[in-house]
Amino acid sequence: MAKKKKTITVIVLLAVLALACGGYVGVLKYNEIQEEKAANQEDDTTIPIITLEDVVAVSYDNETASLTFEKKDDQWVCTEQEDFPVIQSRINSIANAMKSMSANRQLDETEDLSQFGLDEPSMTVTATDSAGTTKILKVGNVNEYTDDYYAMVDGDDTVYTISDGIVNYTNYTLEDLQQLDTIISVASTQVNAVTLEKNGTQVVYEKREVTAAGSDEETTDTSAETETAAEEETESTETVWMKVTDAGEAQLTDEEVTALDAAIDAAGASAVDSCVNYKVEGDDRAQYGLDDASATVIQMDYVAAGESGTWNLQVGTLDDSGDYYYVGVEDSAAVNLVEKASLDAILALAE
Repeated sequence: MAKKKKTITVIVLLAVLALACGGYVGVLKYNEIQEEKAANQEDDTTIPIITLEDVVAVSYDNETASLTFEKKDDQWVCTEQEDFPVIQSRINSIANAMKSMSANRQLDETEDLSQFGLDEPSMTVTATDSAGTTKILKVGNVNEYTDDYYAMVDGDDTVYTISDGIVNYTNYTLEDLQQLDTIISVASTQVNAVTLEKNGTQVVYEKREVTAAGSDEETTDTSAETETAAEEETESTETVWMKVTDAGEAQLTDEEVTALDAAIDAAGASAVDSCVNYKVEGDDRAQYGLDDASATVIQMDYVAAGESGTWNLQVGTLDDSGDYYYVGVEDSAAVNLVEKASLDAILALAE
């Protein structure tokens, strides 16, 4: 029995030793990679692999999308849909990365490209500069220890490792690259007039300066006898809100002014949540309640930083969820979604 116990103990100890050795080797390997990565950063040994002049065209093909962009009149346009509103900064990031691409490391033994995922690259990025030079970057697997990607430049058999920047810059579908309409931010303290119009009926709220009449008592001293002079009228001005309709006009009460200010602040802080369709024109806008006969047009005249401006929205029907209004911003042809709660109060003022 004692002999059997000793045998079991030895086996357990050997197993523990094997695990410890395996873990030690793993730690050594990890430390080796980290030290190599740190050394590369300290020595700034990045390797230039692509150098271009001003980039005028870029494209990428990966699991996310296959898209091409070219520069026209100093603006990036999508070749497949030239009127699509592109977020310029995102395409600039791709162009700048390809204009001056550097690798962190050059590999030596690279006969078998499949081990790097470069026999069938998961992604390619192409850039052409103003001189007509075109470069194609092929990207393979990610190195799980360094988070770098294996890459090659078309026409060069060398395998490099690059940072994940270009991969992140091209991880977008066309919808992700859409520039949404922007609603100007305004506050009630900046607004001087609000006009709401629907189907030819108009309601206007406007600030006015009005004269307020009052009186002061003046006392005079005549030979120890005090007399109260006749009341002398004095004038002062105050700002009030007026509501103007076809039926006439009336000054708002304090309670009504508070409600108006709150409605302006809510609408003035609204934002486009998403875009339903970037280009809807003419009769097609009727399906969203954004035709002339159905839309409520909200206009606010404001002054900000000493400059006058006009805030303008066209509000249509609610979407299927009931949480968003279909909205047109300024003169844009896009149909957007704006949160219902931000516009309810100001729409109620049209009644």
